[in-house]
Order: sequence, then C-alpha cells, then structure tokens
Amino acid sequence: RKIGSAVNCVTISVYMLIAGNIAGLGFQTISGDPYISPACFTPRFMMLTLSFLSIINALSLNKGMSYEKVATVSLMRNLDTVLAFLVQLVVFSEQVEVLSLAGTALIIVGTLVLTLSKVFDVSCGISI
Repeated sequence: RKIGSAVNCVTISVYMLIAGNIAGLGFQTISGDPYISPACFTPRFMMLTLSFLSIINALSLNKGMSYEKVATVSLMRNLDTVLAFLVQLVVFSEQVEVLSLAGTALIIVGTLVLTLSKVFDVSCGISI
C-alpha cells in the first residue's frame, strides 16, 4: 500500500518467489538433505496445485492491499492458517495438535482485536 501504484503487484510477488526459491535451495544445500520427488503422480499434482494456488494467493493479497485498508487485509490473511488446517485434516488425513490450534487461535484473536480497533477507531488507552 505504501508503494502505491508505482510498482505492479506481480513484481513484488515475483521478487518474493525468487527470494524464496534461493533461500530454499540454500537451506537444502546447507542441510545436505537431498530432495526426493514422490514416485507417483498424485502427490506431485497436489504439490504443484498448492504451489500454484499460493502464488495466486500472494498476487491477490498484494492487489487487495492496494484497494483496501491493510487492517482488513491482514485479517483475511489469517484465513490461510485455517485453510491450512483444513487441508491437513481433509486432504492429508493428518491430526492437528492442540498446541498448534491454541497458537493459531491466539494469532487470529489478536489480529481480530487489532483490526476491529483500527476499523472502529477504538484505542482503549493502548497506543499502537
């Protein structure tokens, strides 16, 4: 939002995509653990689909910040965590730990409180 319309939202997402790939390759090289591709097609397809959807998510988030207040967009950003838990439960049939749910609930409640205080301009004596 602070960049304004001078930079296209795709540019920012591509820079982050390149930085993430370089960092991922760096961490993989440092750890010495080689990447082994899944043998069958279904996990590969799911991984590629999730990667594509996360790129679409980043593009939409950056574009949304140019249209809406950042406080509102940040609340929507936390839906990623909820959707990740749903994918973990429904698609991968893995159990979610209670500590992870508690941490996620704290993050979402904190973001909700901050967002509502910004939207309704309520300070409650707290300087943010």
